[in-house]
Amino acid sequence: MTTPDANHRDLLISAITLYLRNHPNAADSLDGIMQWWLPQQESTADENDLQQVLDYLVAKKAISRSVLPDGNIIYSSKEDDAKTK
Repeated sequence: MTTPDANHRDLLISAITLYLRNHPNAADSLDGIMQWWLPQQESTADENDLQQVLDYLVAKKAISRSVLPDGNIIYSSKEDDAKTK
């Protein structure tokens, strides 16, 4: 497993946090995030790199991770943050 370089990681973090700031009720899977949340230049991000960034943001409590009944995983803004916006 490779680690995204710091610059690429920071770009992904910025893109995700900006998207959630502009769309506080957004919730999506890894594939959905790659397709809809990332700017065009980052939309070809490696899935492993993006997963590492999402795991980092969850660990930092910047975003929420939810497992749906069917086993799919979705990521969203922290619930408390979305309610205050």
